[in-house]
Amino acid sequence: PGTDTITASPPLKSDGHTPDKVPSIDKTQLKPSQLSTEKDTLAEHHFIASSSNPDMYQCRKCRMVPYDLRAPHSLILLPMPSSYDLITKAKLHATKCKQNEFDVTTIMETMKRMMDTCQHIIVETFIHPSFIKFIQCLCDGDATLTNFFTKHVHMDYVSSEQNENRKIHSPIHGTCNLTHKFPSTVDEKAIHNALLSFVLSLTDHDDAAAGDKHKLDNHKKLFQTIVENQYFINYTNLVCQGVNYELPTIQSLMNAAAAAAAAVASDDDDENPTSIRKKKCEKANNNNSNNDDVVVMDVDKSYRTEGHEKEHMHCDKDTSKVDKVTNDDDNKSSPPYHSKPRN
Repeated sequence: PGTDTITASPPLKSDGHTPDKVPSIDKTQLKPSQLSTEKDTLAEHHFIASSSNPDMYQCRKCRMVPYDLRAPHSLILLPMPSSYDLITKAKLHATKCKQNEFDVTTIMETMKRMMDTCQHIIVETFIHPSFIKFIQCLCDGDATLTNFFTKHVHMDYVSSEQNENRKIHSPIHGTCNLTHKFPSTVDEKAIHNALLSFVLSLTDHDDAAAGDKHKLDNHKKLFQTIVENQYFINYTNLVCQGVNYELPTIQSLMNAAAAAAAAVASDDDDENPTSIRKKKCEKANNNNSNNDDVVVMDVDKSYRTEGHEKEHMHCDKDTSKVDKVTNDDDNKSSPPYHSKPRN
């Protein structure tokens, strides 16, 4: 009673199993007894008809959970090729249904295929700080969702690899209240920067001994390997439930990487010892140019001043410091060099 008014969570399409369009059905070719038997079978296994399509049945117990996070076969379209197929799928789902908790079967399959198709991604990648930051941006900063799609699924994957039956995944308890935490909008700029940092973190070892051109080539290959990987895209869609987000293009990531490299080079130049020496000497010269004494300066050697007290100043190339030494007429190794007074 009342099943026609139940509103279910809309199924998503990230794993490619959910049909984009419900196929048209010619009910005139179905025997009434066959159709009635199929509906009775579905009802027996807690399947109810969707309010938007009477030929679409989904599990009553897990219908409010996002489709990709339900146990397999939570959605059944009538008519099935045979009653055997219908009964098999309905029973299979009933035995694996996690109700309001998340089922990680689809996530585990996506993780495995991602690692199989991308040599740069291993199981430890899912708990790497840069990857966690990327997932955090996809979750719009929600810590609970971030932990689920990183640390929790990592632990479940490791434990499933140690289990003899690797296709059986226990529910991760405490996720029944996470469905409403999926964001409706995300900060695309923050995701872009986090994704860039994540990819570049995978190249740090290779870049250490590579030239600039090789670095750019390495970056481009990595961007293509990861961002264009279908299973990486699928994982992103698993995290972005309900948000129509697309990963940035290769060119935009390359431009951002070049801009970041230029900024780092500029910072390194400002901290270069030669630059620091020149700035200190220029500052000293500017300060002395305002005095009555005349200054003759060589930033690489030394300069002398004339006045009541003669001073010898030099820039120390090793320590990058400007030292002052009082002249001692008794210990001069060479005659001082004096400039002509200004008119």
